[in-house]
Amino acid sequence: MFGFYIEQWKLIGHERKQFSRLNTYVCQGKKKLFGRQKEEAFLIYAATLGELNAAREVIRTAQKRWPSCCLIILAGREQYINVYEEMYPEAVILRPLPPGQRVLEQLGRLINIRLIIFVEGPGLPGRFPVRMDLALPVYSLRKEIRLIIVNACLYNAPPACRYDTTERFLFGALFSKAVDYWFVADQLFMEDFLRENIPAKKISIVGDVKFDAVFTDTHPLASEKLESILNQVSSDKSPLIIAGSVMDVPEVRAVIAGWLKAREYFPDARLIIAPRYVNEVSEMMKLYQLIEELGLRYTIRSKLVDQQYIENLLVLDSFGELPHFFKICDVAYAGSNHGVIEPMKFGKVVVTGPPELWKQEYSTSYYLYNDMKDKQALISCNTFEEIGEQFVLILTSESLRANIKNRMNKAISGKKGACQRIFDRLEN
Repeated sequence: MFGFYIEQWKLIGHERKQFSRLNTYVCQGKKKLFGRQKEEAFLIYAATLGELNAAREVIRTAQKRWPSCCLIILAGREQYINVYEEMYPEAVILRPLPPGQRVLEQLGRLINIRLIIFVEGPGLPGRFPVRMDLALPVYSLRKEIRLIIVNACLYNAPPACRYDTTERFLFGALFSKAVDYWFVADQLFMEDFLRENIPAKKISIVGDVKFDAVFTDTHPLASEKLESILNQVSSDKSPLIIAGSVMDVPEVRAVIAGWLKAREYFPDARLIIAPRYVNEVSEMMKLYQLIEELGLRYTIRSKLVDQQYIENLLVLDSFGELPHFFKICDVAYAGSNHGVIEPMKFGKVVVTGPPELWKQEYSTSYYLYNDMKDKQALISCNTFEEIGEQFVLILTSESLRANIKNRMNKAISGKKGACQRIFDRLEN
């Protein structure tokens, strides 16, 4: 029995060593990181794919300013690693790091980090939906590395555990000392940070970096398989409705009902549902169960094989492909508390559900939605029942589409330039 405990203790020790080794957390770019020459780098913390997409132009601007610098991307969740690697094959990609300074110290011995950029957050300890401890901000403070937060905002997120509550109470002030600048979209976000006693000189209103990221001339290339799917769903010129980032069952049910209403006028109309949490098995099962309860035939993107027939209802259970479908759709439905401007890049009319679905604690998405709604640059339905009526109106009225697009263009005009202002401020 004593021998058993000795072996267990050895195993625990081995696991501790494994989890304290940098090599364990490097998913891509090991040759670059562990090369003989010590490079300079800038590090992007993007908790999820949404934050990394928002940072596209931030990254591009940094690479133009510092072409010799290596790009390091730290993920906040493991499930997005593969997409990060596809988006930035030249970057060093790190999975979420453990608490403490040991792994960060190893990283610092291999590469000189000149700047750390948090995308959206955490804006303050614990005020973000994805958990992050104080290890990285404290490391930047110790090593005198500049730390900035772009599109900074404060979410009302409860502590993930008692450890977080204790850490925040004892050491939370170190976070504010570590941050050089909070770059915010507008005055409302600035006031949020002022209420938390952040000095005004450390807050800078530059605009929303999402406009720079979305409204660019570049567009990611589609894989051969994706191109085949896009051709198949658009070749017959049937109306195409896409519902992006939807998940809650009542909202999905309402979108499907709206599509069925549109099919009374356009029998071949297609619906593509892009769920928000495709890695959440229980949530995806609820979605499939709902579709089957409604007696609908559907195709799942991940299970498609070459030349397979695609049903008029397609579930897009993949990361990073949504913009390609926005480009070819006729109507875009934006799921509550998520992005509304992405379809606008392609001049698509955006429909949203009832205003009460949109919650202020979802921060940047909420304010973008509110801004576009106030400027009548999208169609906000007062009830779920209106969704189908609006789908039909958009598909049948060319004048309605033209009027909304005009308002959309006016609302978007002048919104770009945040990235340029951020780096100009850093260099002054």
